[in-house]
Amino acid sequence: MKYLKIASLTIIGFLFFITSCNKDEEIKDQQPKIELETVDIKVILPEGLNFDLSKTKLISLSEEFSVSNSGDTEAILNAGSRGLIVLKSQNDTPLLMSFISDTNREISVKTTLEAAMFYGLGTVFLPEEVREQYFEQSDELIGSEEILSKANAIFTSNISALTTNTFVSFLQEEIDKIRNNGTDVAINKRTIEIFQNNVKSGLQVEEVDFETIRISNNYRRRAHAFVYKTGYKDETGKEFSLISNIPEQNPSPYKDEKVPPTGSVREFFGLIQDWAAGEGTSKVKVESSPMKLDLEENHLENIYSTRIIGVSATPNKLTELEKEKLHELEWQTLGLDFVLPLMLDLVGHAELLKGLDETAYEPFVNGLILFGSSISSTSSVTNLISEGKYSDAAIELIYGLVNNSTSGGVEDVLKLFIDGTLIAAEKQGKTTSIAQDDRIMELVKNFGIIMETTDIFLKAADYARISSSIFNASMVEEWKVSAKRTPVTLVPEEAIAFPFILKPLEAIIKDTELSAGQIFEYKWSTTGNFGTLKDDDGREGTSISTTATSSPGNINYLSNVDDDDLPDGAEDKVMVEVIIKGPGDDIIVGKDTAIVKIRPFKYEIKPQGVKISGGMNLALSITKPDGSENITNNELNDYRIIWSTSGSYGLLGGTESNMTRYNDNKMVYNCLDKDVEDAEEKVFAKIYSKRKDQGDDAYSLLDEIETTIKIDNDENTIEFKVSGSGWIYDQWPEAGGLRTLLRGGFQIPYYKDAISYEIEILDYGWVDEVYSIGNTHIGDTYTWTNDTQRTPIVPVFPDQPITEGFSAQFSSASINSIGNNFDENVNRYLSIYGTAIVRITLDN
Repeated sequence: MKYLKIASLTIIGFLFFITSCNKDEEIKDQQPKIELETVDIKVILPEGLNFDLSKTKLISLSEEFSVSNSGDTEAILNAGSRGLIVLKSQNDTPLLMSFISDTNREISVKTTLEAAMFYGLGTVFLPEEVREQYFEQSDELIGSEEILSKANAIFTSNISALTTNTFVSFLQEEIDKIRNNGTDVAINKRTIEIFQNNVKSGLQVEEVDFETIRISNNYRRRAHAFVYKTGYKDETGKEFSLISNIPEQNPSPYKDEKVPPTGSVREFFGLIQDWAAGEGTSKVKVESSPMKLDLEENHLENIYSTRIIGVSATPNKLTELEKEKLHELEWQTLGLDFVLPLMLDLVGHAELLKGLDETAYEPFVNGLILFGSSISSTSSVTNLISEGKYSDAAIELIYGLVNNSTSGGVEDVLKLFIDGTLIAAEKQGKTTSIAQDDRIMELVKNFGIIMETTDIFLKAADYARISSSIFNASMVEEWKVSAKRTPVTLVPEEAIAFPFILKPLEAIIKDTELSAGQIFEYKWSTTGNFGTLKDDDGREGTSISTTATSSPGNINYLSNVDDDDLPDGAEDKVMVEVIIKGPGDDIIVGKDTAIVKIRPFKYEIKPQGVKISGGMNLALSITKPDGSENITNNELNDYRIIWSTSGSYGLLGGTESNMTRYNDNKMVYNCLDKDVEDAEEKVFAKIYSKRKDQGDDAYSLLDEIETTIKIDNDENTIEFKVSGSGWIYDQWPEAGGLRTLLRGGFQIPYYKDAISYEIEILDYGWVDEVYSIGNTHIGDTYTWTNDTQRTPIVPVFPDQPITEGFSAQFSSASINSIGNNFDENVNRYLSIYGTAIVRITLDN
């Protein structure tokens, strides 16, 4: 490591130097010597290009470095981080780019392509964990001989091609290829009642305990929750309204709470490709601090409205306080999520973004707000923010800094940026020096050159993907929440039971403690129309008493009516009364009632237990056990499906861990983890229904179901999807026509080194006006080897060697070509659809 001696302080460094002195200290006249760490850098030109490198300069942070004709130069590098360097011509035209690091000390066409794609994909605006993975995986994106050969040819013909349409068009084409590279393969209530508890704009109101809620956020989007008390019921049950229209009445909130954006990122191999294709932008959900909802002694119920505002491109009506908070959220988004990453890249401290304590940069954000209001492009920045175009707004604001470099406002902003960087580094236990950061003002000219270069590539970015959480979210989402006075609560309040399957219920007791010698007695009963109660000791009946020294108490409901004998709308009530027994008189704690709806069938998520690998997309559907479904295109009922998954290895739709669908029984699970060798991920679905002529409050829970997806990234296993099809298996002359054998199923290629094959059917069928089959063989699995096969695994055609492939045949027909229904049969087989997963285990 070498050191660069610098004898002059910049304006910002000087300001910091002054403010870091005590008032009584004398500022000495001499300028201190500052040592900056430098590393050797090699400029590599395309083979065959004759160009005098000695006439170029290398921009590295605040310095320009000479370059020898052989390409030897140096640059400033903060240990453990990365820094952007640019090679420029003698007339300041940018030629090549590179992000140098502890492992990369060159600048070439390859590093230029890597840096350009970093901006062109919009990765610069993603969390630092993703940015780090980009540089770890960039060889997968740009390392092919074909891509590098094209790029080298462009620069060989024109060393100044970096900012030309030729290179930018080439970059856009490669980015589009990456983006298109996807592989197709009602809350239980206690004393808190949450209505319309679906996921909206990535947000969900969740119950914590009897009197407490919290907000979960599945988006990388800043939001804030306001809770308003809109009404109550007195002890007689009479309802009183306090607020009827929140935006118009402009009330003060009962409570408000920050809703943080998602921040943690999974270690997905291939995350960049998945994100660029519109997948994997959502992270593990985060939760707000709990909010307690009070209930006065003389109130039976308090009714609250929870309004959550967040940055969005869709305007909505707000209260004055909500408007102020939205303005703050918008500038926090602009400053912390978009401007800050660009500037930290510039000074070589991008590593601070990982685990960043945002409070370090609060003064910087406030400084940006003041500066933004003082420049001529203020309206442009504001308009871009209102349109959700934060990437454009960030670039506009940074250009404002460059173009107003002599103003005091710029000095103030940059000083606040430096202060924040030093504080952030200190909080993370990392070392940084003013010497490396204080030269920003000297860099303004070079900063402009770099920004003009990167801006070209940023225009290639798809901001709808970068800011998908913003574009896909509403500015305001609202939930109705009710706090009720119920010392005993049965959970679930509305349960779904199926014949001869135990349905557990529990009675939860609130704020009641036992004294010595006391116990809780739970007196359980049911209307018994379609079933009985059964306790853990095996006792069964329509009335049972159980005892315990703690809450909750437990009981099971068991329907004893056959499926065929269950009428529509079958339900029973389960009641419980809790009494404290012991020394002294009995004390009645309270009672509650739950509804148990008995259904003759249970919905299922298909397929069940499918094994997939990272990068694959699995289509899920909700059906009845017989394969039929009544959710889509139902003439009488509306359905709401709330899908969820932990998101440990993948996401729903490639972007979310929670999604709500209406009148749609389908979902896609995208497996994003390409590293884990063997794992499982559960996907859950809550199914709600109402009549079409009813409002949203009428949705009631029909079913809660789940499926388990197996994740396998074994290097010795090849895994891919095949589509169902029909084909003519064989033909021969017969009676003036052709006897034709038709087959339908799946075709699978032969692998010489295969130890075993496995096919799992996800979907198969055909549909036409005469005769239809559908959803058959779903979940069926068949295995074979190169040496042994059995029906339905046979050759694709008769007498065909296995080296030409296998088929899994599920449909067959034999018909003469002069028969009346020949065309109809052929067309039916040619319309066969289906999907299956093929897994092939190879010999080591």
